[in-house]
Amino acid sequence: MNKCARKLPSLLMLFNNRCAWCHCDIRKPEKNEKIICRKGVGQMIRFKDATGKVVTIGMATVDHLIPKSKGGTDATYNLVPSCFGCNTRRNNGFAGVSRESLVINAILA
Repeated sequence: MNKCARKLPSLLMLFNNRCAWCHCDIRKPEKNEKIICRKGVGQMIRFKDATGKVVTIGMATVDHLIPKSKGGTDATYNLVPSCFGCNTRRNNGFAGVSRESLVINAILA
């Protein structure tokens, strides 16, 4: 497990298990859950909840506010949780938004 992946649980807690960009519900997959691919969305997690209903939510990834390719680091202040789709769409572009505003939006959402 790389340094960023180890920080994902605390990032998810800080952002209330929501993507920093689109605010969809995200989380890490459990061992018994199936990872599927949805066109235009990316990787999703499919599982059965306590009632037996099939649920599909976004798979959590770690996104860099300042991409590593542009001098960003793996420091916690440069990381946010992101759904696979948003992380892929951003590619290596700058966020253009401060981490503080993302945290405030996550708390208010």
